[in-house]
Order: sequence, then structure tokens, then C-alpha cells
Amino acid sequence: MGSLVSLICVSLVLVFASSALALIDDFDDGKADGWEAIQGDWKVKNGEYIQEDTEWTVTNTNETYHRSFLGDVNWTDYTVEVDVIIDGPGELAPIAGVFVRVTEKSEEGPYYFFRIDTRPDWGPGAVESPNNNFDGANGGQMEGGLDPAFLALEENEVEYHLKVVAEGNHFLYYVDNDLILDIVDDVDPFLKGAVGLGTFNAGASFDNFQATGEGLPGAVSKEGKLTACWGTLKE
Repeated sequence: MGSLVSLICVSLVLVFASSALALIDDFDDGKADGWEAIQGDWKVKNGEYIQEDTEWTVTNTNETYHRSFLGDVNWTDYTVEVDVIIDGPGELAPIAGVFVRVTEKSEEGPYYFFRIDTRPDWGPGAVESPNNNFDGANGGQMEGGLDPAFLALEENEVEYHLKVVAEGNHFLYYVDNDLILDIVDDVDPFLKGAVGLGTFNAGASFDNFQATGEGLPGAVSKEGKLTACWGTLKE
């Protein structure tokens, strides 16, 4: 088992392991250091990162989702994982998920969003800003989930583990370790970007966030907003 040599840190931890950087936040310190809330009502409560606003205004622009971003827009290849519960569903379309390749940390910035959707006729899927079906072709509005085998997979008040692997223009999306989507974006892909969490028409709780990969450079600085510790893993 590995042990962390450096112990002077809060719950957001940066470590080098096998030449890859790991960014971990369990929110147990009651803080959201390093996170930038762009839209929504975000706070840390009871060791979870909570988004409580269920109101929405648009469904087809870059401003569709309430979201909070983390990291550097120059990050490249990485794997993002988080546990999520939709615990405050709205009436229209309760959605929660993970952002990758966020090219600009603003209301207008482009992104990919891998999501769960608790509507009975929609399964887990992915969108590319501005809320277009992301199937590698970069076009078409979402119309029912992307894989019929997983329709109606999600339920409210149930914890799901989401995982997105982004390597170049290739993306893998898992829900509870089941591979949901395997996408190659061969039409003007986003090859760099930060990461994030988001919702639409839902209150949700996020926990045990982590991003790992060689594409997370040392641009994340202890001098910035990010409160963290640096250390090494020893076998």
C-alpha cells in the first residue's frame, strides 16, 4: 500500500504517482478551494459539494448548465471521477454530470459535458456546447439517450459513480463502472481544458472528486487560489 509522505494539506491534494498527477477533493474540510462557481448556488455542506438551484433559463446555449470549474484550461489528457446524487430534482429535466475540456472558465466557454438524466425516456449521455448531442459528429440536439440499453438507468436519491477518460480526441464515459459511451471526436475536437461539475434543473450532491493523468501539468500552483499540498507516493 502507498503512503503519502507530505501531510501538510487540506482535503484537496496534489500528488505525483507513476509520473502522473492526481487531484483529489473529498470536501471534508468544508471548503471548495480552487473551484470556480460559474452559475448556480454552490456550497460545501456535510462533506459534499452541493448545487441547490433548480431554476433554468435556456436549454440550447453555453449558459444552459449550472456549473463549477476546477483546474487549468491547458490541461490535456486525464481521467475524472466523482460520486453524485440528484437529491433535488426539478420538474423538467433533472440532470447532473462532469465537464471535461473546458476551454474557457466563463459562462460562454466551450466544453464537453457527460451526464446522467433521471427522465424515464433518457439515459446517460454527453453533450458538446452549446448543448448539442456529442457523438463524435458535433451536431444534432439530444433526442432521447444515446444508448437504449441504459435508458432510465438513473433514479433520484441514488448515488452514481461517474468516470470520464479523455485522451486526445477519444472519450470513454462510465456510470458505476459500466462503459456507456466510447466516442472519437473527429470534427474539430477540444484537446485541452479544465474540468468541472454541473447540473440542469436539479439540486445535486457531489463527493470524492478526483482527476488523474499525465496531462495535468504543474501549472496548478500553491500560490493561486488552490489550497493544496505537494508530496510523493512511496510503495
